[in-house]
Amino acid sequence: MEKKGAKIKIDSYSGPLGQIKGFELTAGNIISEGDESDWEPMGPHPKPSIPTLRSWFFKLMERYKPYYMPICDLCCLCTYGKCNLSKGRRGACGINSETQQSRIVEIACCVGAACHSSHGDHLLHWLKEKYGNVPINMGNNIAVEMPMTRLIVGMKPETLEDLETAMTWVHYTITQLLSAGHTGQESSYLDFEAKSFLAGLCDTVGMEVSDVAQMVAYGMPIGDPDVPIVELGMGTMDTDNKATILMIGHNVAPGVELVDYIREHNYNEKIDVGAICCTAHDLTRYYEGAKVIGSFSRQIPYIRLGLADVVMVDEQCVNLKTFGEAKAVGAPYITTNPKVMGGLVDRTDDPVAEIIDDLVSGKEAGVLILDPIKAGTVAAETAIKIKPLRKGRSAIPDDEGCQ
Repeated sequence: MEKKGAKIKIDSYSGPLGQIKGFELTAGNIISEGDESDWEPMGPHPKPSIPTLRSWFFKLMERYKPYYMPICDLCCLCTYGKCNLSKGRRGACGINSETQQSRIVEIACCVGAACHSSHGDHLLHWLKEKYGNVPINMGNNIAVEMPMTRLIVGMKPETLEDLETAMTWVHYTITQLLSAGHTGQESSYLDFEAKSFLAGLCDTVGMEVSDVAQMVAYGMPIGDPDVPIVELGMGTMDTDNKATILMIGHNVAPGVELVDYIREHNYNEKIDVGAICCTAHDLTRYYEGAKVIGSFSRQIPYIRLGLADVVMVDEQCVNLKTFGEAKAVGAPYITTNPKVMGGLVDRTDDPVAEIIDDLVSGKEAGVLILDPIKAGTVAAETAIKIKPLRKGRSAIPDDEGCQ
């Protein structure tokens, strides 16, 4: 079992052992062969690499053979192309159609795994910076706190810092897998599929780290059946009496800071918060006043109806038209993540009051704020100030506009 290292530092010592000044001893991670009675014996393949489980993946594909329905007969992934792979043709690099299809699948799996794990990595570092090295305590209702991380990485995480070890394996493996999709690399569709299986293992670890980190740091319900019922639907927001903020994405950090600001300033009767996609579910686990507006498909209709006074997005599943739609109805737009910058001006280091004034006045239709705390503050104050100015403005065409 791998355990955290230790650090001993002595600035000054004088005693029977002599005098010591400026002594520092650091030990890295320790591989223990001792008593594992409090956990379980180490399995044969912790932190698998590409070859480790290849024979097992091949065995699975003997029984469950890959089946392809090509969405495209061309390969356009390098400067040798475009290459037509239809009717048994091969590309300039030698690739055939079935290998190209499995290659696209493998690349897509890597992109998905990278998206989930980078979200977890961003959240993990933010939570550790804000709350410190929080212990992983899942309570008495959870027998195995992180089954996928235990099984795949071969460790029993005890703190947020331990989760960084798991994420290191995920990052390294995704890099190796993605490189196989380059021109002139893998030539077997079966090996591409085997790599896709491994990308799936990375994905499950990355997602598990993401959720456990926010559960223990934000105090979300853990194995508790007695939780509040959540309001669901586009009509749940109190647009008549409150300023409304719509959040979109998967990373709940800015939403939590928004909720904390609302609570601290007693804005519960002034601001209503709703969200779309995973941020919606995660926000309701932290704040029972949050609403689930709907799925990905509800983003454009909700904004276009003018129901949101402010739109704040983080990462993943953000419709690329949301900024244009928000701008059309006069709803300030705030993006909060490096992966979704939208070409907006970075106002992270600017004074809060200036950002709010620029959004309310219309000088800026949208801004980028990478500090979750500042983003939450700006969203709340902007929503309160702009609601009476917007007056429910929408982009739904009138009868004349529909003709």
